[in-house]
Amino acid sequence: MDQFSPAELTEIIFLARSSMDTQFQFWVSITFAALVAGFIAGDRLTQWMRYVAASLYALAALVLILRFFDAARTVVSVGDALREAGVTIFPGLGPVVVVLVVSRYLLFGLGTAAALYFLVREKPEPSIEPLDEQLDVDSSA
Repeated sequence: MDQFSPAELTEIIFLARSSMDTQFQFWVSITFAALVAGFIAGDRLTQWMRYVAASLYALAALVLILRFFDAARTVVSVGDALREAGVTIFPGLGPVVVVLVVSRYLLFGLGTAAALYFLVREKPEPSIEPLDEQLDVDSSA
């Protein structure tokens, strides 16, 4: 990366970090969309339809997570090039960055696994009892 100036490398880092934030926002959006769709459709979805929805969600999530990892790899490699040139962009953020990276990776992994479980689980139990059962009303009358 000798052909780039420190200013250009710094710009690349900020662009890659912006891309990481965008990938994360898209992942959050598709995860909540999958959860809401699964909740609203509920037991009207056949198990096969649940597997199709989960597969589509898993593929979309995988693409976003891989793009996130690629952008993170760019940040690390460009950051190494800057350090070799004697330039420090974020001094003293080592522990904070580790916590941010680990928590985001955990959120990606656990959130995707939870959404997939929600989508493919067997017919969900009704979340609300019918009103006549709540009131203990004889429906044959």
